[in-house]
Amino acid sequence: MKQFLVQAMPIFIAICVVATLLEQTGALSALTGALTPALAIFHLPGDAAGGILFSILRKDGLLVLNQDQGSFVEDLSGGQLFILVYLASTLTACLVTMWTIRKELGTVFGMQLAGKQLVTSLGSAFILAWLWNWIA
Repeated sequence: MKQFLVQAMPIFIAICVVATLLEQTGALSALTGALTPALAIFHLPGDAAGGILFSILRKDGLLVLNQDQGSFVEDLSGGQLFILVYLASTLTACLVTMWTIRKELGTVFGMQLAGKQLVTSLGSAFILAWLWNWIA
């Protein structure tokens, strides 16, 4: 319990504060707009960027796309939904995990590991999206 209160809870609160600030300042809209062209590579609509960004902050952040009884998700094809969930879950590790790795093994190692995960996720998602569009 002590570890949760001392380690995980402050990070969780910080994540919530950052997410609120991103939304309230309009930075989330700017980031979404900036990511829209990159999402086109994966045949995803720009509106999916918010879910991916929030999933970086929290793994369940993708649920933000389930607003309005899931109308956005219903409009996606099976392949698009698969790629969206794949990207959202693999781009980064949980922030608490990344914070712990940084604390235990150092910032440089943590950043290298996060970078490798990001590159692997983007590369494999591109291949999966290409295969899906080739098959479909």
